[in-house]
Amino acid sequence: MPLLANACSDSVRANTGHSLPFTIASTRDIDMYLGEVRDQEGGSNDLAELVFKFGSYLGELLVRHADARWVEPPAQLSGWPGVELPGGTFADPIGKAFKRVDNGLEENVVSFIDVAMELARSTPKRRWFRR
Repeated sequence: MPLLANACSDSVRANTGHSLPFTIASTRDIDMYLGEVRDQEGGSNDLAELVFKFGSYLGELLVRHADARWVEPPAQLSGWPGVELPGGTFADPIGKAFKRVDNGLEENVVSFIDVAMELARSTPKRRWFRR
């Protein structure tokens, strides 16, 4: 998935001249680009590969900034890989990218990343117990 995330960044640079530096702030750019895909295409069907790359970029942000890791989806969820946040919460950044394109602004990816980051911060890395 990191390769797809890098391919996303490269595609954006090649087509817009702007770079995606794998910062949390770049989530706003991703949301804008996904909105443009929605406005121009009306949905994700024609540009599914591009939307998948944007979702991979979102997931890689969580890997790099929230100590998440790429995992296969839980058995009851089938589909593409997602990320597991510290504490075991499964997040689906690729699915979120598709929802943003198909459903519009109510599926804002900035909020998705903000909530995932908050979940990652609120999960203790290590628990200490007294005996």
